Amino acid sequence: MKSVNLSSQQAFNYEKHVWGHAIDQNGYDFPRLKFDHLYHALSFSSPVKILEVGCGAGKFLFSLAELFPHSEFIGVDISEPAIKKAQAVNVNKKINFIVGDAEKLHFEENVFDAIIMLDVLEHLENPQKMIDDCYRFLKPGGVIHTFIPCEAHSVYWLGEKIFGFHTKEKTVGHIQRFSRKSAEALFSGRFVTIQKKFSFHLMGSIMDYILFSALLNKKISSIFWTGNKYYNSSSGSKSIKAKLLNSLLVAGSFIAYFESFLMQNSCFCATGVHLTLQKK
Repeated sequence: MKSVNLSSQQAFNYEKHVWGHAIDQNGYDFPRLKFDHLYHALSFSSPVKILEVGCGAGKFLFSLAELFPHSEFIGVDISEPAIKKAQAVNVNKKINFIVGDAEKLHFEENVFDAIIMLDVLEHLENPQKMIDDCYRFLKPGGVIHTFIPCEAHSVYWLGEKIFGFHTKEKTVGHIQRFSRKSAEALFSGRFVTIQKKFSFHLMGSIMDYILFSALLNKKISSIFWTGNKYYNSSSGSKSIKAKLLNSLLVAGSFIAYFESFLMQNSCFCATGVHLTLQKK
């Protein structure tokens, strides 16, 4: 795991860039793949209490609440606009959205049955502290499910060696570069790994690298954050550029979905890991 560059962390604006609030459970894209792994990780037969850290505008919690209607959900995100967006469309009294810093969470001990962290740890200055906190918040036998980009591998590693910087640190605030080994080491000693799946293999990681490298261009970045249906589904943008962007994103996500689905049990060229872990 590479050291943090705080200036890059501060450069990424979490207030301006709101992560979306829609998942097509019948679609064939990467959000759907993440949701499938998440759903299978939370195979509870009775009502439970679930915390999602880094919930954005609530896309995963809204979908989970449909499948676990008697459970209670809390979503936390550092972005106030994201939480306001989630609250504005939330009609489910069993879902509560609050603004909070992932590294400064305050909950009682042994209160949650499950904690979700999808694309969160790579944004944190001290991810180990958050894991330590989550251990306290979980009930004995409670479950953590997380997706962690492992960008110390493959094309991301090569790009940093060639160009001298990590593209996704600049464009989306990925200040940590985990290897698969260092990602799993965060949970060592106090959690048992129940399930481990892999994604973003060769084609997925190359397309991902090209996309987020393109965001270094301000015009492309503006179109991405305002017209991208995955992050801003309410934008309603009908510009030709936005339509072209979404066509490319849908095609790329479709390819990444099937590559990751077919190779989910192989770590070969994988730059993402889905972990389900149980508190000892």
